[in-house]
Amino acid sequence: MKGEKRDAKEYSKCSVGRRGGVTCGHIGYPFLPSEAQKAQFQPESQATATPTPDQDELLKKVRWSSIVSDFVDTVSDKEPGWVLANMSYYQDERVNAATLVFNADIDAKVIVDIIEARTLDKAKSRFVTHLSRGEIVSCRGDGCGEQGIEMWEGRKASDTKEFVGFLGLVIREGVYVVTVECKSYETAKRIAGYALGAATKTEGRKLFPS
Repeated sequence: MKGEKRDAKEYSKCSVGRRGGVTCGHIGYPFLPSEAQKAQFQPESQATATPTPDQDELLKKVRWSSIVSDFVDTVSDKEPGWVLANMSYYQDERVNAATLVFNADIDAKVIVDIIEARTLDKAKSRFVTHLSRGEIVSCRGDGCGEQGIEMWEGRKASDTKEFVGFLGLVIREGVYVVTVECKSYETAKRIAGYALGAATKTEGRKLFPS
């Protein structure tokens, strides 16, 4: 695999969070290994990212992966006004992955993980089954892939099926798992569809160039 490996370190400060999994600054990681030691790297001939990378630098990172490139192009086309604020690639012995952070408006961020598991079994096993605070329900309606869950803070009332406080969405299609964290369930469903569409555009497509 092309790409310069950096010293093994966490993508961001990770801890075992209240949601029952490893939290690395957002909820897109509950199904990743608890060891949380990932080798972060940059594409060849690319400088190390700064805390606030400029758009030219981000674009170089985006174009390194055809899947990420197609995904970002779709977001740019269908979500006018959104700005890609940051992104990173990482890998461990179980997955290759990309994390992207979009500024959707003044006070809202959308965080997306695109994960390619090494095997189908590894992809299937990455879903949380319990939240210490909150509820997990099976993904409902269209666009749920082959496997999907929704995470909510709770129910509007104990005797209702209406949920409140959307936390995130996790959807799997084949060996690809996409997580989206944002305030809107509808937005999460839409963005997950863009990501899975890019990942499965052609059979056997890879997140990282070979």
